Formats: sequence, structure tokens, C-alpha cells
Amino acid sequence: MHHFTLIAVATALLQVTQSQNLTVTRLDGSGSTLLCSVLEALAVGYKVKIGVDIEYQCVGSGAGKQALTNGGVDFAGTDAVFRDVDYEEMTDLQMIPVIATPTAIIFNLPGLSTINLGRSTLSKIFSGAITNWSDQEILLTNPQLSLPNSPIEVVVRNESSGTTEILTKALSVFGNWPGDPAGMTNWPDNLNATRIQGSTILLDYVKTKPYTISYMGVPDALANQLTFASLINKAGRVTIPGWDDGKSAVKQLTLNTTTLTGDLMDTTGYPLSGLSYIAFRRGSAKSCAVMSFLYWVLTSSEADSVISSNSRVPLSENVVNVVLPALYDARCEGFIEEMVRVTTMHPHETTLINTLGYSYHSAVSSRIMVRSDTPEEISLASDDWNNSSEAVSFPFVVGLLGVGVNFGIAVPSIELPVDVIEGIFKGNVTDWSDSRIREKNNYVPATPRKIVIVCEESRIWVRKLLEMLKWPAEAIANFTPDVVLPSSVDVALYVKQTPGSVSPLSMVLATEWELSVIHPIVNDLPVLPSLDNVGRSVTSNTFSPDMKSLNLDDPSLKGSYPFFYVMYLTHARDVPKTSCKNGMPGSVDFLTWALHYETSNDNAVDQQIAGLGLYPIAGGLGEIVLSKQFGKLTCGGGKIFVKEENRLWVILVIVGVLSGVAIAVGVAAFIVKWRAAVSRYNNLYGANVLATET
Repeated sequence: MHHFTLIAVATALLQVTQSQNLTVTRLDGSGSTLLCSVLEALAVGYKVKIGVDIEYQCVGSGAGKQALTNGGVDFAGTDAVFRDVDYEEMTDLQMIPVIATPTAIIFNLPGLSTINLGRSTLSKIFSGAITNWSDQEILLTNPQLSLPNSPIEVVVRNESSGTTEILTKALSVFGNWPGDPAGMTNWPDNLNATRIQGSTILLDYVKTKPYTISYMGVPDALANQLTFASLINKAGRVTIPGWDDGKSAVKQLTLNTTTLTGDLMDTTGYPLSGLSYIAFRRGSAKSCAVMSFLYWVLTSSEADSVISSNSRVPLSENVVNVVLPALYDARCEGFIEEMVRVTTMHPHETTLINTLGYSYHSAVSSRIMVRSDTPEEISLASDDWNNSSEAVSFPFVVGLLGVGVNFGIAVPSIELPVDVIEGIFKGNVTDWSDSRIREKNNYVPATPRKIVIVCEESRIWVRKLLEMLKWPAEAIANFTPDVVLPSSVDVALYVKQTPGSVSPLSMVLATEWELSVIHPIVNDLPVLPSLDNVGRSVTSNTFSPDMKSLNLDDPSLKGSYPFFYVMYLTHARDVPKTSCKNGMPGSVDFLTWALHYETSNDNAVDQQIAGLGLYPIAGGLGEIVLSKQFGKLTCGGGKIFVKEENRLWVILVIVGVLSGVAIAVGVAAFIVKWRAAVSRYNNLYGANVLATET
């Protein structure tokens, strides 16, 4: 049985040096024009949420970087990376990627609204090697178009521009480009082009001047109703600078873990995309306030919605997981005093923890931060942790396991009996034209097409599926797919593009990539893979007595969607007394909040979990889980809150003697409430929190 693991370790971080974050009411920034509209929209949301004004001047990446260097702004927006010399001059410089924006190749060809350009062709046009719209290389990729025998006018930004750097860096990768392979924020002096100062004037010029070609961020191109080219990526696929192909590019991004910079050039998505960054100085007067804003941008669902609605691409889970530690390592008063580190092995669990962590940080304890880490950072993270006698497990959320398929025609789903689904993975059903498949799905083509089973290297999802089908452990270990790819994202993209393929995936990922999915037939009826069709069926009997594994024979599950998994939060059974000497460790406090121990959440946790396509274990079941498991936790082998509780009653007696009965009564009322809280938390101690999935 597979377990993904998280460990959270509460640790003191703060060296108190100054007080700044709690009194900041305004942040000033300047820079990238690509960031302009999205930062304006994010500023509105942040003002409502936090009460801090964000003022941003759209002056271009180069001017913004210079303003940050000179100390004129709290942060700079930039699409261009800082150079090594900048880091040498500003040792406290930090860049944080916040969004990705596809760069559009805009053009003006009278009567034409589209054109396909190869990567090498694009380099030749901007370098001056191709000078006419009727060039054979352009005609080769546009046989259906009647292209004019007219000279190409290349139009570029005259000032320092991050968008220019994105383009020139990509052109150097595409080939046939004479410029600096690192990219240039200023257009090379030795290349002929019409140079225009300012993006707005450039847009107007291209819009009114026939036979021109230039480059611009997609949001500005769309807002000005400009036509833009489709680019043929290195896989030979025609791509457009839209959300889907941009998202595909972001999911393939690998960041430099030191500078947190990276390239989106030449991916199998849209090959001309760039990252936009917020840069700041760690030692500046408002650095903590900037970091708090960035934390909100990277982890909140509100910010994601704002970014997407402004035609930008939010950072994917795998990228955010690399970026956040730079913020968590803060050393400033008012931002973080205690850390709960949560180690994850899969991006969608990371997203859940980051989302809940932000809610906890903003609504419950502003001095405690919850972070995601990779398993390698914590020595105790192992597949054995959930089964260890050193751990206490708490079933937390239920997720749906989908079986994504592509059998060559566009349909949202296919209905199959569970035994036929199992037959596909056993190798008994090997072709989509098999009568057992077409019996319930006569729209599936009768033409033979081999079934290709695809998995990611970790094989997380196929193991979960086979466990739900009650395969023995040895058979699961020996299962061999037809195609193995590095990640679940690669698998989703492969299934979407490859007829005949099938793969188990989380339903979150299958939905995100708009894959057709199998609807299993249970009791002669197809069951939709919906949270209601499984979450409401999960009872306390669904788990073993120690809550560490599933009981798939639970009668409540009959008739429900049969493929699901459970995420567990797991806490160390016993931790050193030093971790509890000051009362409730942050790890326990977060754990109890996330598990609905506090009833004052107003369903906030439920809403956060459901928003990620997961089903919270709450209500009566949650209370049963809590009552069974929390009493197993100890600190140094003993219970420590009893001593603290008795101490408060001693204080009450002293107050009564010194201050009179009236004051004592008021204090007593407070103590009664406090005792109720203590009784809830009694025996809940430890500094290690871990979550596992089964």
C-alpha cells in the first residue's frame, strides 16, 4: 500500500530585530508593463483581504530594476532576470516568480487573421535573414494562405524591456540568431528594426501599419484586438499563446533553486512564454510586508482567480513548492515566529497544505506559518511512517481517483464494468474495439486500436487503483505499464494527445486537463466520479481500528464510486518535553484546526478542501476520528496540560484574595472557557506532524 508522507516540525525561527509588518499600510513598486494590469487587480483583492495598499508604476522592467537598486521602491516587477553583478552589489536581493505570460508574435497582414511560423523561421525574421512575407520558408508552413510579396517590417521596443529579453532568449534557443544567448533587454544595435519607445505606442503602430511584425504580452495583444501568430513547437505541434499551452509550458518549468529564476523557452507547450517576477531587498524596511503579499499571491485561491481572469498563467504546484521556502526563511518580527513544516510527495497534496496553511496563518495565527517541503529535507519522511508505532494517524480528506482515457474520439466519459476495467490492467482486455468495451459504448470505433497503459515514474496512482481493486501486494509490485513518464502532468498531457492511451490519475488532474474518464458500472448502473458519490459513503467503519488503513468491505461503500484515496494527517505519538514546555506547539494547533477540532471555523476548512476537488472528513465522522486518536498523543511520555490547568486555578485563588470576588468571578468565567479548550486539547502534544495517503 502506497503512502505519501508529510512531516511538520514546529521550530522557532525568529531573531527579533525590528517591528514592521503589522504597521505597514502601503507598498510601492514599479517595473514590468506585462505585470501592470494583473498587479492592479491583485492590489484590489489584497486591499480587501489584508488592508494594505499596493501602488505600482508601469515603467518597464529596466526602470523598475533600477528603482529597486536605488532604493526608490519597496519592490520591482520585472520580466528580465538580474545579472550576476546585481547580486554582487545587492547581497540581499531576492527574486520571486509570480506569474507566467505567453508572449504573442503580433503582425499586420491585410486580410489575414492567422499565420503559422516555425521556430527557426521566427529567428530568421527578427534577425533579418528572412525579409519578405512570401519567403518559401513561411509559405511552407502556410500552404493554405495567399501571402503578399511585401517586405517585412520588424518593430521592436526601443527601451530596456523584459519582453524583449523573453523574445531574444527564445530566439537564441530556436537557432539562427546572432544575438546574446542569455537574451537582451535592449534590441541589438546591429540588427535592422523600427524602434519605438513604449509598449502602447508600439501597439498602435503595428495595428495601423501593414506588413509589420512585433512582440507583445498576450493580454495587451488581446485588449488591442491584434492578430498574432501560431508557433510550431519542437514537437511539431501548432500552438497558440493561450492559457492551455501556456499552462503546459509552466508545468515543465525547472527553477534555479538559488535565484528562483527559470526559462519557459522551447517546451512542448507554447514555446515563447516568460516568467514575471517580484524582486525585493530582504533587508529593506518593508521586506516582511512584501513577503506577506507574495505569500498571498502564491497560495490563495483568490489570487489564482485574479491571475487567470487577466489572461496570465498562475504558477503550477511543482513551481510554487520550490518558491515558497524563500519566503518561509524570513527573519523579521510580525511575519513568522514559529514554523510548521509539512513535507509532501505529490503536487496536489502540496497545494492543499499551502492553501490551508494560508488560511490558518491569516485567520488563526499570524505568527505561525505552515510550509511545504520535499521529503528529502526531513529524515523521518518515509513510506513506513504511517504504519509505525511511533505515529498516530488521522483520516483527513478523501480524493477521487480517475481513469483517464483517449480512444480517438471526443467524448467526456466511457462506461465500463469494474471487472472490465480490471481486465485492462491485467492484460485481458488489450484493444478498444473489444466487444466488452463496445457493449456499453457503441460510439467507440470498431477499428482495432491497442490500449496503451501510461504511468508516472512513482506509479502512485496506478498503485492506488490496483489497491482499490484488491490486488495482492506482490501483483501490484510486479505490474508493468506500457509507457512510463516522469510526472503525472506528463502523463495527463500524453493521454490528452495520444489516442489509445489510458492512465489512472487524480480526478483533480484529469479534470484540469479535460480528459475523458471511465465511469465504472456498479450494481448495473454507471457511477459518476463525484465527491458526493464517495465522500458521503465513508464512515468510521471504512478504516481499520487504528485508522491507518482502509476497510474496503465497509457496507456503506457499496454502490458508491469505487476508486478513491484518503489523505491522513499523522502526528508523532510522543515528542520531547521541550517541545511542549510553552504550551501548545504550532504543529498541534494547526493539526487540530485542520481536523475541525475547533467548531468556530464556519466551514472554512470544508470550503478550502472542496475547492481543491477533495472531500473533507468532517461532522460526526470527524468527531469519532478525533476522539479515537487524540488521546494517543503524549509529550515526553506524559500529559502536560493538567499541570498548566491547575496552575491557573492557583492564579484564580490569588486574584480572589488580592482583588476581591467581583474580579475573581470575571477571571473564573474566562477560566471556564479556557478549561473547555484544555479538555479538548488534553493529551495532544508533539512537534512532529505527518500526513499520509492510502
